[in-house]
Amino acid sequence: MGEAGLVQPVVQPTGEVAGVLQTALRQGFDAGEQEEGYEAEIEWGPERRTLSLIKDSKLGDGNVPTRANEAAALVSDKMPGKLRKWMRDGWAASVLPEGRLFGPVRARRWKWSAVAGKTALEVWFVRSKGGAGVEPVVEVSLKAPGEAEAAASRASLLAILESHPGWLRAEDLLKTDLVLDRHQ
Repeated sequence: MGEAGLVQPVVQPTGEVAGVLQTALRQGFDAGEQEEGYEAEIEWGPERRTLSLIKDSKLGDGNVPTRANEAAALVSDKMPGKLRKWMRDGWAASVLPEGRLFGPVRARRWKWSAVAGKTALEVWFVRSKGGAGVEPVVEVSLKAPGEAEAAASRASLLAILESHPGWLRAEDLLKTDLVLDRHQ
């Protein structure tokens, strides 16, 4: 499964979720994205919240492109409508051949019901600094119907993680930034 998100996620200091959503609305993303299969996701770190609009796509028989032209063709075929029409119709597809291929990045996801709702644990195997080996990056995601529920679930999860020294990273980390930095 691959992820297609915004070219540039909406980032703002930790505050009200409504503020993050208002910023996205001002940038032209609205409820119509849900009709195209996008799912809003807010990464709630210690310093900031990042809104991403995610649209999962199946790659098929597990075939991961190994060349830039194969990746460009796959992305062009699976490109979400909003991105397809961004700036001007066809612009995003026209710049794909000039793009660079990053990865592949392997990941595993497990889902279960815990901490008052749907929970997912993802382990991403990202190249180590310097490129010798891989470093596992673990992310725990919670799904909640509203901000109050999300805050309560987050507080419960933080209590669990903070009771185990070394389990919780004290600063924000975006996986996309890490991949772009280490998989060049």
